[in-house]
Amino acid sequence: MSNKERIKNLLTQESEKLLNCVHCGLCLDQCPTYKLTGNESNSPRGRLAMWRAQNEGRADSKELVQHYTSECLGCLACETACPANVPYGEILMEQRQQQYEETGKLHPQVKIVAGLTKKPGLMKAATLPVRIMRNFGFSPDPLIPTGKTSLFKSSFKHAINNNQQLAETKEKVRFFTGCHTENFYPEINFATLDVLKANGIEVEVPASQQCCGALHEHTGLHDKDELDKKNCDVFDQQIDVPILTNAAGCGLSLKHALKSPVKDVLSYLGERDLTQPKRKQTAKIFIDMPCHLYHGQGVQKIPQNVLEAIGEDIHYAPSCQDCCGAAGTYNIEKAENSTKIIDGKVEFLNEYKGQEIIITTANAICMQQWHAAVKRNFPHENFKVKHIISLLAENYT
Repeated sequence: MSNKERIKNLLTQESEKLLNCVHCGLCLDQCPTYKLTGNESNSPRGRLAMWRAQNEGRADSKELVQHYTSECLGCLACETACPANVPYGEILMEQRQQQYEETGKLHPQVKIVAGLTKKPGLMKAATLPVRIMRNFGFSPDPLIPTGKTSLFKSSFKHAINNNQQLAETKEKVRFFTGCHTENFYPEINFATLDVLKANGIEVEVPASQQCCGALHEHTGLHDKDELDKKNCDVFDQQIDVPILTNAAGCGLSLKHALKSPVKDVLSYLGERDLTQPKRKQTAKIFIDMPCHLYHGQGVQKIPQNVLEAIGEDIHYAPSCQDCCGAAGTYNIEKAENSTKIIDGKVEFLNEYKGQEIIITTANAICMQQWHAAVKRNFPHENFKVKHIISLLAENYT
């Protein structure tokens, strides 16, 4: 079935929901691009109208429809706000597939990364220079923070070492590493495994797991079905063993693909009595929620027991539920929009100059976005950006 046929089928299936849209405009105030431009066409309501017109043969300009489709971050804030439950995110993905089929256009850097994610061994080798530079204190890109990380060791090996040291096992889980985190920030995955070990959880890391396909789906590429099939073959053999992830986008993508239960590691920890950590963070901490955790998976708060294990001076950042502008590869493809969005979110930090501040989030790509913005806007302040699981791991180790 062609993409055009799929979108027509989708619109037919969801026609009742679409027709139930009362054009209330509640999505407008939640949409980053509408708030940025004030342009109705650059809003969920405007895009839906254009997509329907295009599929009914009424669109004035295909190029205009393509432009505003590409402007969308896919943050899903509109779905949270929509009283009519319009399946905006699903329709957006279908439209992007149709658009890529028609134009074949894709940012060169994104195309390279998308190809590498399908070949884990090659991606590990290709990203080695990045890990080396990070270790030596050099940032190959403003988005990529420096930091000590593993050059060659995998999460698969780290999990085996941790499991051998477990004196008592409370439960067994599986861990999805995520191609971005595993290759750029393996220390975040190691931190996740260390926190689980500290709480007596045995972790299996399937070595043959594949990319979740979120990048391919968001850019309109057709590879997600193939990747989903491979991950189903790997993970759905033990459907009673939960799969944990520390990347919100991967979690949402896997939930749509697998029969096995998929949980964000913080939600999983929130359901358990945690081992008391050895220390707690002393800095003031602000939490920003990843869109695909908050809006996509409906996890709108970090569990209280996790927060208590991290520190005592913890707050949610203003507009923590709003997209930071990273949106997968959006900060590469639409850098100007992305920068304006995150620069607006970091403005509140002007009140905390001279203080020790940690900004934390539950997604490595969001972490990158915040890091670049903090360095750009507050180069001389003691403001740090970390993944929230890394903070928790520091307390245990």
